[in-house]
Amino acid sequence: MTKPRSTSDEDAKAQKTVSIAGKIKFGEGSQVGAISGRDTVVQTGGGAYIGGNVSTGGGDFVGRDQVKTVYQQQGVSIEDLRQLLAEVRALLPQVGLDPEIKGVIEGDFEVIEAQAAKDQPMGSLIKRKLNGISETIQEAGKTSDAVDKILKLLAKGVALVGALL
Repeated sequence: MTKPRSTSDEDAKAQKTVSIAGKIKFGEGSQVGAISGRDTVVQTGGGAYIGGNVSTGGGDFVGRDQVKTVYQQQGVSIEDLRQLLAEVRALLPQVGLDPEIKGVIEGDFEVIEAQAAKDQPMGSLIKRKLNGISETIQEAGKTSDAVDKILKLLAKGVALVGALL
């Protein structure tokens, strides 16, 4: 295990460092997170340093701060989801998407609407499709008030599905 480099005895006393398998180090104090490899020193300022690849298994990887918007839904129904989808569909023409991208989004909407019409819809499939629509719109690189509103509605839809199904 490699020890962090310190510029003075006082810094060494103030610094707390934890190492997990010699690859991830966290620090706090006046000179935080000094991590040394062969010829490299990384000052993380309290954040994480990963000395290799990271596999999250599909989850988030956060090296510092993470902010998430959480919607709490009470008394929601499948009709709320249908209304949200109609609102997103009404906003889409204002974005000016490429016809090919529109086709992809339309296909996702068809799957979501077919699921929403079932007695027991698959919530995980609906969430994946809503997230896919959101990613597709973001990758299109368009910016407008309509895009912002659509992305917020889609995030709300994912939360709604989570509360509903």
